Formats: sequence, C-alpha cells, structure tokens
Amino acid sequence: MVAANKIVVCDNGTGFVKCGFAAENFPRHVFPSLVGRPILRAEEAINRDVILKDVMCGDEAAYVRSNLQISYPVENGIVKNWDDMEKLWDYTFHERLQVNPKEMRILLTEPPLNPKANREKLVEMMFEKYGFEGTHISIQAMLTLYAQGLRTGVVIDSGDGVSHVVPVYEGFVPQHLIRRLDVAGRHITQYLIKLLLLRGYAFNRTADFETVRQIKERHCYTALDPVVERRLALETTVLEETYELPDGRVIKLGRERFEAAEALFQPHLIGVEGPGLSDMLFEMCQKADIDLRTEFYKNIVLSGGSSMYPGLPSRLEKDIKDRYCAEVLKGDKARLSKFRLRINDPPRRKHLVFLGGSVLANFMKDVDEFWISKREYDEQGVRCIDKLKTSTHLGGVILCSCHAARAWVVSEHLMMEQYTRIRLLGEGSFGRVFLMRENAVDGGGLVCVKDIPVLHVSSSKKTRRGGHSSSDGLNEAHLMQKLRHPNLIAYRDSFESTNHRHLFIVMEYCSGGDLHAKLQRKQAKHCLESETNVCLWLVQLCLGLHCMHHRRIMHRSVPAKMTSFGNDRCDEPTTAE
Repeated sequence: MVAANKIVVCDNGTGFVKCGFAAENFPRHVFPSLVGRPILRAEEAINRDVILKDVMCGDEAAYVRSNLQISYPVENGIVKNWDDMEKLWDYTFHERLQVNPKEMRILLTEPPLNPKANREKLVEMMFEKYGFEGTHISIQAMLTLYAQGLRTGVVIDSGDGVSHVVPVYEGFVPQHLIRRLDVAGRHITQYLIKLLLLRGYAFNRTADFETVRQIKERHCYTALDPVVERRLALETTVLEETYELPDGRVIKLGRERFEAAEALFQPHLIGVEGPGLSDMLFEMCQKADIDLRTEFYKNIVLSGGSSMYPGLPSRLEKDIKDRYCAEVLKGDKARLSKFRLRINDPPRRKHLVFLGGSVLANFMKDVDEFWISKREYDEQGVRCIDKLKTSTHLGGVILCSCHAARAWVVSEHLMMEQYTRIRLLGEGSFGRVFLMRENAVDGGGLVCVKDIPVLHVSSSKKTRRGGHSSSDGLNEAHLMQKLRHPNLIAYRDSFESTNHRHLFIVMEYCSGGDLHAKLQRKQAKHCLESETNVCLWLVQLCLGLHCMHHRRIMHRSVPAKMTSFGNDRCDEPTTAE
C-alpha cells in the first residue's frame, strides 16, 4: 500500500486514464478507459496466461478485447455510464494504485461544460463510495495552463473523444467562448480504417482498432499544405511508408498518412458539421474582448494525445495567419509582421493535464480552503461543490506566482529524473551531445540532449572562444521550437541549469546515421546509391527547407554530416541545422 499522506491525481479521459500522485512528473499508470464483459462463458481460459473474468478493465480488457463486449464509460469527455465508471475506479484505486482512499485526498479533472449533475455525482461517489478525506475537481484546460506557468491563454485540448478550444483569463473560463469539436483521436482512427479500406486493406473496426491506432501514432502527420501533399502523393512515392502487422503482413501507406489527421481541420470529411480546429480557434479569439485578443494569440497551448501529430502547430499557425491577414488586415501582408502569434507545443503535452494536476495538488496540499473535506460534504451534501468556484482560482494564483518566481529554470537533478544518459554521441566547440532515454511510464523513447556551455557576457562584448552567449543558446532553442516538420529534427524540450552555465536542448534522435557516413560506406564497397533513393532524399530535403523558408529562416548550407536518416528506416533524411 502507498503512504497515507500522498494525494491521488486522476485524469479520466475518454480514451485513457492517467493516474498517479501529487509532485510526480509522470503518471504512474496509463491505461485504456474501457470496461469489458466476456462474450464467452466467464472463467473460460483463452490461453495459459489469461482467464476471462466477469468484468475486466483497462489493460487487461484491452489485451483480450476481441473476446469481450467493450463499453466506454466516458463519451466525448463526459461520464455517461456511472456503473462502469465505478468498476474503472475500483480497478484504478485498488489494483493499479493500491491505495486506501479513506486515508487520502484526490484531485480529479473534468472537461469544460461538464454538467453540474455530473460534478455532483462525482463528488458523491468520491465521498460515499470510496470515503476520500478530501476532493478537488479542476477543469482540464486550466491545469494545462498551470503546467505552463500561465493564468491567461487559450488551450487546444484534443484527446481521444473530443476536442475543445478553451480560453482562460486570470484563472477564469469565459463559458460563452468555449468551442467544442466532436473530432478527436478515436474518430481519426476510424477514418484511417476507412482510408485503408479504400486502399485495399480490410480492418475490423473493433478487433483491429488498436492496431490501426498504433499505425496512426507512428506514421500519421498534419500537412502544412494539403494540396501540395496530395500532389506529392499522386506524382511520387516520397510519402510512402510501410508497417508490419502482428500477423507478419506488410502494408503501405501513402496519402493516408496526412488525410486521416485532416479531419481535425475539415470535419466534413467524417460527416461532422461545423468549423475545423483552425477556424474554431480564430473565431473564438476574434469574438473575445478586444483587450484580450493579444494575450490569447500570444499564449496558445496544445494539450492531449491528438495534438501530437508532427506538423500540427505549423498548420495552425499558417491557417490563423492566413485568416487574420485576409479578414482583419484586409490582405495587407506588410502589417502581418506585427501580429504576435505563439503556439506552445510542450513535448509532454500528452500528459500535460496530469502534470498540471500533480503540481497544483502538491502546492495546495496544506491549504484547507482548496479542498472539499469529508466533513463539509457530510454537513452540506452536494452543495459543497460551490466551494470549487473560489478554491480553483486561489490555487491558480498561488501556483502561477511560484512559476513566475522560478521561470523555466530547472536543476540538472530534475533533468536526470526525466532522462537517463546512455552514451556520448559527439562533441565540438558548441558543446556535447548525449544519447538519452525518456523516463516515461509508457516506455519512453530515445532522444538527443545537446549540452551547451553558456558564458554570460554583455551584448557589447564578444563571446570568448569555446563558449556561447546565453542569447545564442536561447535563440537556437526558440528557432527549433518554431520548426515542426517531418523532415526537420524535432525539438522536444529545453532546460537551463540552476547556475545558468549550461543550456540543455532535447531533440529527436535519428538512429539511421548521417548522409556522409552512408556515402562513405557505399564508397568503401565500390558501389553507387540508386538514382531513385537520391531523388527521394532530395525531395525530402527540399520539403524541410521549404518549411524553414516559410518561417523566414535561411539555411547557410546543408552539409552531408548534418543530414540524418530518420528512425527505424534509412530512406528519410532529416536536416539537423
């Protein structure tokens, strides 16, 4: 059992439950938000390792989902089946977290526009069914902003069942400005199944759903310009990728890679009426008070698993600028340079709601005004939820003041808590590059961490040889953060050490090596690279450079040593500089 003084943090999403404890950087457990009951006779063995039970939840249900009748307690972010939700919470608290609720407090999350009756039922179950000492419920969008150290901004939260555009001003959510889009991860997976069927690959919508979801997460991306991508798919094979199915078959994907995620921007593709994500964001900001628009445009934060598609931040920025130029500036592109738009895409945005809840619960653990206590519930009943109106705002004020004090500076200890060093990849006058692994609960991938020694000198003095000014390093991190494209090495995160002497930039790791080494190996074997491969590489390099030029960033050169080959294959070059 876990120590009694810990605070449980539970983010119940449509697709996944993320649960853990306050002050932790990652959720302890992430598992599917589903409940299954056997189609076959209960207790019938499927194999030596798995026995069907009357009710199965989470991972154990997902493992044998083809033998179960599956139900999802949460639909479009809102609990619809409270009996199954109770089964899922039993599984969460007793089997996964192994806690005694009567000795603990819990912070729960809820979507925007959650019906009051649902909130009352939630509080009732936490106290009467489980007996928690205290409870707090926070809106997911606010937790996302808190995790970023903000109290004002716009959150684009796209998970498995629903997408929301939620404005927050000084810790308050203007309800009339919230926008909802009934397109998210689950719908995109179903659309990908349809697209693959048109290509000749038949997948079962239930039994093969998990396989197609994995295909989506590995190969799908958002097109900066769908017209250009469709032309590329029609006239070349540059977009083609392969995927090996569990049964050993290999399938090919082409335009399906970007067409699936296009449903977020063109909902009519899957039969959903209304504006897409970009239009929804622009219209929401323009309907806000004129004094708030600047702050909203400067503080847009992405959150949720369906915001993880490569290229999505760049597509949002392009669409917003195009509409702003056409409708607000009346086509005057010269004035567009004064328009300040910033889309924050934190690398851990898949679990950003949990992180915000973890930090908030830890900061407020000793503030009684923040929590609804068991005694208050016994005295007032469900009317005690009125306390949340003031306690949530109080938590935001305290938390964000602490964020402002420490900014984004972290210690090397915290960085080592998030990453495990494997080996040195290289070093030069710029510093050193290490291969590291993310310490994530869901496996964690390999990343490159660039360690740049920083010399703090005034702008009037030249930086001493062997070091960089702090502004140089920060500019590099800022530029990389702006560039999101499948053919550019992806920026993940950046940290500054507490002594301000080192800047750490976390980047995507390309395991295929660089172009220079590849050509040398060919030369050693006295053979030439095929003309087809060379053409493919050239097109992909041009696509990456086009993205940089679109962002007004000019390339000095594209040396072979700075051109790397992407993960799991050696036919997709990615420029590093």
